[in-house]
Amino acid sequence: MIALICDREPRLWRDALARWGPVRTFEDGVTLARYLQRDGPCSLAVVAADGAAGMNWTSYVKRARPALRVLWVTEQEAFRPQSRRIGAEGFLARPLPRGEPEETLTRLLGPPGEGGQRRSLKNQTAGRVPAEDHSIG
Repeated sequence: MIALICDREPRLWRDALARWGPVRTFEDGVTLARYLQRDGPCSLAVVAADGAAGMNWTSYVKRARPALRVLWVTEQEAFRPQSRRIGAEGFLARPLPRGEPEETLTRLLGPPGEGGQRRSLKNQTAGRVPAEDHSIG
């Protein structure tokens, strides 16, 4: 399952993420962190939220489950260094260049469809995502 926190265009993000597996939307980072603390299955958290809220929600998620991969999407490129410090494995700044979200998701989850979904389901079964190096470019 891919967790999504989105401050705008949630349908666009749900549709894009669905190629990699089931998507569940959460209201904010606190709600998602509580879900993760109860060992809810999750292969990736996407925090598509601007500014301090996005940074805080990304931080909550990483504290709740440090091994979980997190993609933070914001309007401010200046937040890239903070995303590294709080441990986000992916960072995108809006406006998003064509193809960049798909490339980043493929890097984090593998190819969409059968392969990506199988990998995602394997991680869901374990309840934890194995630690891997997914450095931000």
